[in-house]
Amino acid sequence: MPRLACVLSLLSLLIAPVKANTNPLPGLLRKPLPVSISLPDGRQVTLEGMVIRPDQPGRFPLAVLVHGTPGGAGQEFFAEIGRRSLAGLMSPAVAFAQRGYVAVSL
Repeated sequence: MPRLACVLSLLSLLIAPVKANTNPLPGLLRKPLPVSISLPDGRQVTLEGMVIRPDQPGRFPLAVLVHGTPGGAGQEFFAEIGRRSLAGLMSPAVAFAQRGYVAVSL
């Protein structure tokens, strides 16, 4: 009988759905912030922004993080911009949000 209970317990673990952590930043809320701009040559582009804040009600100080632009011009400039990702630039925003700020990362 103990063997049967053990086997049934193991089977229930295999069948039960795994609950995934849907928030990779516990205690923080994250929301995309697309910002549309016009380039000097007339093209329209959308910048990927992100707002990260504490997951609680209230007013918080604001930190706006502008990560700048790479040097270069023309295709070199656009190639470098294309290699950047918002995820790689989020660490400072997360650090601010963990300390009670609303952080806007652009």
